[in-house]
Amino acid sequence: METAMVVQTAGWLMIGGTALRALWWAGSSALSGVRRQRLSRELISQVLEEAEKRLDAYEPSLSQAPAAQPQLMPLRIVRREYESADRSVCSLYLAAPDGAPLMTYGPGQFLTISLKGKDGRPLQRCYSLSEMPTRPQRYYRITVKRLDGGPDSPDGAASTRLVEELGAGDFVSAAAPAGSFMLDQVSDKPV
Repeated sequence: METAMVVQTAGWLMIGGTALRALWWAGSSALSGVRRQRLSRELISQVLEEAEKRLDAYEPSLSQAPAAQPQLMPLRIVRREYESADRSVCSLYLAAPDGAPLMTYGPGQFLTISLKGKDGRPLQRCYSLSEMPTRPQRYYRITVKRLDGGPDSPDGAASTRLVEELGAGDFVSAAAPAGSFMLDQVSDKPV
């Protein structure tokens, strides 16, 4: 019982001390009014400026930060199939050059394909994996629709290369399958 009284008394002393400090501050601010208000604004402004400077010092510059590059692997086009009568949609089957099994993937994931454009500049595009995942995975299948871009437009540059120009035996570079938007394979609900 005595311990509870000591703890309760200590608590009241802390509350009383805080209240006395608040009253002292309020009384002194009433006495010095405008001067204290001006000093408080200046002090707050200085503190905020210093905090912003510290934050700026810790924030890396975008020009200095290295761009994250996915690890690319070479893939060989082993087969192509046109999926439309006008030959604007094409499925490409991509395999490892040595025929080794590829990383497995989930339904809904994609490949980031990297290839060179006609002008030699790199082109990177993401294409959904369009084959049902099987194990062991011997190839990736992507289905590409050719986009028609203007002569100076980057739109369609990658899809045109993939659909019209590259064929069996040609190589592209690709990152590992990625994407977190995957179909739930456990659920029995229709997609």
